[in-house]
Amino acid sequence: LGAGSAAERMANGIDKIEKNTRPLRNADGISFV
Repeated sequence: LGAGSAAERMANGIDKIEKNTRPLRNADGISFV
């Protein structure tokens, strides 16, 4: 359960990072994946 929660928090954090960096990636053509 602990690992699952950590994975969910990581996924949520990645989603936030994706939303925050998407304009930059679209403008610069850079992918952080």
